[in-house]
Amino acid sequence: METLTWDDFRVFTEVTRSGSYRRAAAKLRVTEPTVCRCVRRLESQLGTKLFSYVNGSGQLTAEGKRVLSHVDNAEYSLKQAAAVVERATAGVGECRILAGDGLATYWLPQFLARFVEVYPNVRPLVFTARDR
Repeated sequence: METLTWDDFRVFTEVTRSGSYRRAAAKLRVTEPTVCRCVRRLESQLGTKLFSYVNGSGQLTAEGKRVLSHVDNAEYSLKQAAAVVERATAGVGECRILAGDGLATYWLPQFLARFVEVYPNVRPLVFTARDR
C-alpha cells in the first residue's frame, strides 16, 4: 500500500465542496485528469469507492461521507494548530509585575530570564514599592 498523502484528501475534499472534478481542478489550479487520478488513487489506497455515479452525477458513498467527516475534522485541527502558533507569535504585549524591593532585587531576576525564553513576545515590566 502506498503512503496516503494529504494532497489526495485535499483534492477529494475540493471535489465534494465544488460539486465536480472540473470545478475542483479550476479551484486547485490543476488539470481535471490530475483530480481524477488523485481521487482514484485515494480510493485505491483506502480500498473503497468514495463516489457513486448515477445518471452521470457523482454522489458520495457512505464511506465517502465518513472519510469527508474525518478530513473536515483534520482540517479543523490544522487550522486550530495554526491559530495557536499565530497567537503565540503575534506579540502578546506586556506583563506588569509589582513586587517589594527585596523580592524584585533578589528573587525575581532568577526567574525573569526563563520567563523571557518561554514568552519571547511578552515584555516584563517590574515595578517596586518605590515606583508607585
